[in-house]
Amino acid sequence: RDNTVSTISDLHRSYDALQYPLIFWQGQDEYHLNIKQYDPNTGDYRNNKVSSMNYYAHRIMVRQHQDNYILRYRQLFHQYIVDMYAKVESERLRFLRFNQAKLRSEEYIHLR
Repeated sequence: RDNTVSTISDLHRSYDALQYPLIFWQGQDEYHLNIKQYDPNTGDYRNNKVSSMNYYAHRIMVRQHQDNYILRYRQLFHQYIVDMYAKVESERLRFLRFNQAKLRSEEYIHLR
């Protein structure tokens, strides 16, 4: 458009596809904050949201009768895993940062 560089958040649904075009060559949407948890027993979606840790654990899981192509990328897969670990940690730290009032961390000082 105007030839300027722009950044996107690691929470953006297209972050993985833009960062790893060889893995996500179709431009698939990946993890985002609004993925609802699916209950396989009832077939319904819960109100709980899927965490990035659970999403990426499911994404890289080895399945018995299903080929997981992402595991075949070798060094690129290793880089992907490290980046997604950083993404999981940033989500955890973001939660701690924005939920200080709920966590009451100032009361932990008395536990020394």
